[in-house]
Amino acid sequence: MSASSSADWPYATRQTGIASAWQVEVFTDPAVLEESWLHLTLEGHAGPFQTFGWLSAWYKAAACFNLAEPLILTGSRRTDGRPDIILPLCRHKAYGCTIISSPDLGVSDLYEPVLSKALLGDDSALETFFQQARKQLPPHDLIFISKLEASSNGMAPSLAPSRFLVQLPYFAWSLDLCAEKEGDKLVKSKTRRSVRQKTNQMQRIATREIEIHDDLIDADTLDIIFNMRAERFAAINRPDGLTLPAWRHLYEEICTGQHADLKPFSTVLLCNNEPVGAQLGIQHKGHFVGTLLSFKMGPYERYSPGLQVVFENVRWLAQSGAWRFDLSGGDQPYKHQLGCIPRPLYEMMVPGNFKGTMVWALWHAKNRLKSHPRLFNAIKRIRDLAVPRH
Repeated sequence: MSASSSADWPYATRQTGIASAWQVEVFTDPAVLEESWLHLTLEGHAGPFQTFGWLSAWYKAAACFNLAEPLILTGSRRTDGRPDIILPLCRHKAYGCTIISSPDLGVSDLYEPVLSKALLGDDSALETFFQQARKQLPPHDLIFISKLEASSNGMAPSLAPSRFLVQLPYFAWSLDLCAEKEGDKLVKSKTRRSVRQKTNQMQRIATREIEIHDDLIDADTLDIIFNMRAERFAAINRPDGLTLPAWRHLYEEICTGQHADLKPFSTVLLCNNEPVGAQLGIQHKGHFVGTLLSFKMGPYERYSPGLQVVFENVRWLAQSGAWRFDLSGGDQPYKHQLGCIPRPLYEMMVPGNFKGTMVWALWHAKNRLKSHPRLFNAIKRIRDLAVPRH
């Protein structure tokens, strides 16, 4: 089994002779890039999780809790030096290694670079950028990028050697919103009937209201969602990673700050003025991502309040001109019920030195084992028998 040399970068696979056309710079302070980042996200292409609004909030949270330091690469071919590409990353310590990874440590559901329109689909130009950019990276043991889509602009998994990649065991889910259709008709007919039935049943026993906040400027919905999540996770005796202080700090900054390239969005379902379901999301140029969804345990749970909230979101977003609705990663049944399209996700690990190669070898072996479920489960059972339980 062989890994790369420390100089390898999986997207720099061809020598082209025009790499010198790129001016590559490395930044550790996102504020320095605010003007050019906003220009690129608004005029070019960026996913909601790569907007300046989202990542500047995350970098602040990471600094407050000493989780990671910003590492941002830019590439320009313009005479004025304005970036054509921004590659947001971070550098942090984990498992005794120095790791360069996606900026928010994988909490986002999708990762891709920020690109000018001229670079969309120009794989050759992007390869020359990556070829030059890898030489500018600070010392590291590993590069670890999670949640790449098959169609990630400039970083499509199909362009990288397979030994660095593994498909994740869950999908991203989305609905392409069509202006020609009413919002509810984008959802499977069986689900439409079910939601309407549950809505009618709920209305027979309570006053039902929907509150939609298109441009949220407070953390009220966030408090509602986190309280619901805390109750649910306590009931099933499981930790909720998103209640860690850093993630709470991130979402508070998103909800209460003013962001030129990002708008928080919330929907709350109330029964007799009591919140029983809520979703928080972010929007960028008609692309909506639902980031947090929860519902209240209790008598209204039988009416699928979470599904009702998502259904109302789809209807409202389609009417307001949004073109895409993404749900968080994971294969929960309600995503199938809505008729969302599953999209494969990948993660990439590239060693930077001998220590990194050892970690990569373990990661590679683990993923090879997972492709043989019987063997993988047998090893897990042996491990469980060998480790005494207290």
